[in-house]
Amino acid sequence: EKVLPILRHHYETFISDVPGDEGGGTPAAYVMAAGWRGGEPWIVEITPSGMIGNYADIGFHAIGSGAAMAQQAGSLLSHFQLSERSLRFGCAAVLRVLQALDLTSASVGKPFSLCRIDKDGAHHLSDKEIEQVSKDVRRWEEAEQAAIAGIFD
Repeated sequence: EKVLPILRHHYETFISDVPGDEGGGTPAAYVMAAGWRGGEPWIVEITPSGMIGNYADIGFHAIGSGAAMAQQAGSLLSHFQLSERSLRFGCAAVLRVLQALDLTSASVGKPFSLCRIDKDGAHHLSDKEIEQVSKDVRRWEEAEQAAIAGIFD
């Protein structure tokens, strides 16, 4: 009830064209909040239409045009039980999805940036940290290929 009037005001007064994105950008306003309470993470999104989504059980999410891809990625990765695994694994899973989307979606591409949220707050990963996550992804892919070869070859 407190956020929806702000979003309505945004849409009533926002300019119709987005500067710097003359190719079809649209104004959007989302309220995304995340935190840590009682030893448990929470992630909440409020869309411009006032819909509220709680994503803590998923473990990661994106807002705006990336939301649909994040939901798809969450579905594709659900068998890995991300919310029950380490933050390190979660970062690797997200980077692996981004790399896969880079191959299949014109709207996704390098360089990638990652942000993780834990009990100490939000942390944007440095290039060096992203390279370490990339190494984890490569090791994961190599192990996966070895397992597949052991089963099917």
